[in-house]
Amino acid sequence: MPTVASSARIDRAYQLAAAVGLLLVVLPIAFPHATHASSVLQNFMHGPVFGLVAMAALRTICAHPSMSGRRAGARTLIAFAVTAGIAAASEIAQIPGPRDASFEDLIVDFVGAATTLALVRRHEARSPDLAHQRLALGLASLAGSLFLLAPLLPATLAYGFRYQQLPDLVRFHGASLDTIDTYFMVDNPDHPAFQNLPNRWRKPDDPMSLKVALPAITWPGLYLGEPYPDWRAFSSLSLDLTNPAERPLELTLRIHDVRHDYEYADRFNWRITLPPQTREMVRIPLATVRNATRGRQMDMQHIAGLLLFRSGPESEDVVYVTRITLEK
Repeated sequence: MPTVASSARIDRAYQLAAAVGLLLVVLPIAFPHATHASSVLQNFMHGPVFGLVAMAALRTICAHPSMSGRRAGARTLIAFAVTAGIAAASEIAQIPGPRDASFEDLIVDFVGAATTLALVRRHEARSPDLAHQRLALGLASLAGSLFLLAPLLPATLAYGFRYQQLPDLVRFHGASLDTIDTYFMVDNPDHPAFQNLPNRWRKPDDPMSLKVALPAITWPGLYLGEPYPDWRAFSSLSLDLTNPAERPLELTLRIHDVRHDYEYADRFNWRITLPPQTREMVRIPLATVRNATRGRQMDMQHIAGLLLFRSGPESEDVVYVTRITLEK
């Protein structure tokens, strides 16, 4: 049986941990090089942090003399209401700063708090008469845990596929894995047009291709954020592209690293002209990429983005992207 002094120390530890967690999710703290992984981790941390806040609130409420006569369920509901209020206030506090308030984060906060409180109540409901309540609380905490963990699954699969498919940077598996295939695409389409190349250009061992629409807007194309970053062991980059139109297609390939300052001279820019109704393998020496940046060399260990786009708002076009591959 814990003593009053030890319980007070535990309460203070929960309060301190909750305060530190709140600062981490509220203050405008950014990773040096933001990635999909860091974004998913930051969003995921809202759940455990507000679980800690809920625990600290519950222990503080239970220790207050005025709560001694309240039922356990009532104390739990009060703790959830307090935590929900803190969560809402933390999102509102982010509106003036560099971080935006997020309704999705607020939902994760609520689920993290509810899941933690359900686990606590299940642990406390030890009487055989409360077996049904224990089951319901266990199911609720399981559902909440699965909800919190769900965003980690596609991220884990996407990073695993990215490594597994090397030396291909881009290779499409089709509709069954469209979430994974497009995970690192910035502004990716809601319904990617995965399809086989038309028979005129298709080879027997070809994977699916991505039909990239190029509407009459400025810079339409394909933006691959976070390709596999370490290109040092390779000597060239190849792009398997098909222009089905009856006129030439002018494209630009852009590559940048994590040190990119968003100036034109601080990245690799390469013009590609695809002849009409032609499938073409475009090969680019990586030495050219390495030496493209003015005043420094490209960091070939930390490539951060690859864009293939049309420069001007011309007529609507299409390009098929079958593979983008690193070659030794």
